[in-house]
Amino acid sequence: SMFTVFLPPGHANSAEYIYYRQLACPGGITLSNWAYRGPQKLKTVAVGSAGVWAVDPSDNIYYRHNNIWVKYPGLLKDISVGKVNIWGANSADNIYVRQLSSGWSQISGKLKQVSVSNNGNMWGVNSGDNIYRRNGNTWQHIGGKLKVVAVGNSGVWGVNS
Repeated sequence: SMFTVFLPPGHANSAEYIYYRQLACPGGITLSNWAYRGPQKLKTVAVGSAGVWAVDPSDNIYYRHNNIWVKYPGLLKDISVGKVNIWGANSADNIYVRQLSSGWSQISGKLKQVSVSNNGNMWGVNSGDNIYRRNGNTWQHIGGKLKVVAVGNSGVWGVNS
């Protein structure tokens, strides 16, 4: 299998420009020979079946389309990409969701960080480091405290400090 990995700012890239690497998993993963994809500076990038989305240091939103970055309306500080939906949180911790063909819709609640899997599982962390999982149209509080949560085929992972 081949995967495309985008290297976010601050990870072996002090200039915060965009790099990517296609890597083959059989026989092990190596993260060498990164290809330059700048010159945009980004603070976060997210990859899922709904494409490659990113947020720059001014919270502008970008979508990678036909090898160019297209600016989308709105401002987000965090973004996550699933199979169909793109989720995000803005600087006021308001939560938004969209599909590629629609606009952003605000969702009730407040989260500082969001993560959605390709099968639609949506998790997030609020400013008090409380963990929440989307259950239908409501948020379910999950015990514990995390700074960051990530959800995917390998389960739910988090960082607490």
